[in-house]
Amino acid sequence: MTIRSFRRLLSTRTAASDWIFIEGVTTFGRHGVFDEEKRLGQRFVVDVKIRLNLRAAARSDSVEDTVDYAKVFATVQRIIRGEAKNTVEAVAGQIADEILTGYAGSQLDCSPGHQSSFVRRI
Repeated sequence: MTIRSFRRLLSTRTAASDWIFIEGVTTFGRHGVFDEEKRLGQRFVVDVKIRLNLRAAARSDSVEDTVDYAKVFATVQRIIRGEAKNTVEAVAGQIADEILTGYAGSQLDCSPGHQSSFVRRI
């Protein structure tokens, strides 16, 4: 797993365009359309990108003013390991909804992916 932070100050009057990247969260899940995907499961790799104002965290050096990486990681793992969903879009939506509830005024990109060996031939 990789954690990166990116800060871009747009102007003194504009909120900062800051990003926290939590990349490569890897865990086992049972999501997919096909019965085999749900029965056998597969490895999912999730990247989360959170956009929010980190100005207070940059000034205070306090973890209370930034993203709790451990909480994000645990949320992703719990959802991937949890109730099976048919689509990765539903998985991404649940991850985004849960993470965003803790960070007002933020935006989130979530990219769960897997290498499915269950794609049926046409």
